[in-house]
This record gives sequence, C-alpha cells and structure tokens, in this order.
Amino acid sequence: MRRAVSTVGIVTTETPEGPRGMTLTAFMSLSMDPPTVAFAVNETASLHGLLGPGDRVCLNLLSSGDDKVARAFAGEVAPEQRITIGDWDRSLGAPFLKSAAASVVADITAIARHGSHSLYVADVVQVELGPDETALLYGRGRYWNSAQELAGV
Repeated sequence: MRRAVSTVGIVTTETPEGPRGMTLTAFMSLSMDPPTVAFAVNETASLHGLLGPGDRVCLNLLSSGDDKVARAFAGEVAPEQRITIGDWDRSLGAPFLKSAAASVVADITAIARHGSHSLYVADVVQVELGPDETALLYGRGRYWNSAQELAGV
C-alpha cells in the first residue's frame, strides 16, 4: 500500500479531556443520499477507544500547506497537545482546521470492526470549505504538496 497515493486528513472530536484527533488516509465519501462519510482507525490508535455511536467528528481534508499539522497529528506531538498546532475552530462540536481544503462535520451512526481496525460511518452535518483547495497527498512514505511533485514533473 506504500505505492497508493492518498489525500491526507485529520479526524477530530471533543472528549471530556479536551479535543483529540489523528492523521489518517483511510477515509471516503460513502453516500450522497444521505450525505455520509466513512473512515478507519487502527485499534492501537489513542483515538480508537474514544469514538462511539452519536459522537461528532470532523474529517479535515488537509490542504497542500498543512504537512506540519499532519505530522503533529500522526504522532510527533502528544495527543493532548496536537490541537495547538494550526488554527482550529471548535464552534461546530468537533474541531475543524481553518486552513484545511475542506472540513466535514459528521455524527457517527455505525461502527464495524475488521481485523486491526474499526470502520466508522458518519452522517454529514455540515461542510466548511477552506481557502486552499489543493489537497495534501501521502505516498511512498512521505507527504507531497502536489500531484506534479509526486510525479516528478
């Protein structure tokens, strides 16, 4: 899967201990009617045990300039300190990154476990569009700011 190139996202939620989140590439649009998204979380991730049915999350689809935030949420920064990296808005029930290409606020409606991961299905509540629509990519073990850079153009 190292050769598969993916858009990078950060899933966030509010917990009693404060905002939490993690970087991920395993997410997708699942349905347009009703608008639904899905994402996968490894059972070893600190966020895994914090998510359940009815919880509000935000899938922040990172823009090309958000690689520092992606690295922080991928583990370079402790879970309780990650929200200090980047410009976050917490007014929608789950933190959204203002610089993200898009932020999809959704409520978890179903969870399916398979192997080492859980797949979360969430109904979309709101979408916020950011100032930069160029997505941050991940492939070959690193972040890429554009498809042209990845292709070596």
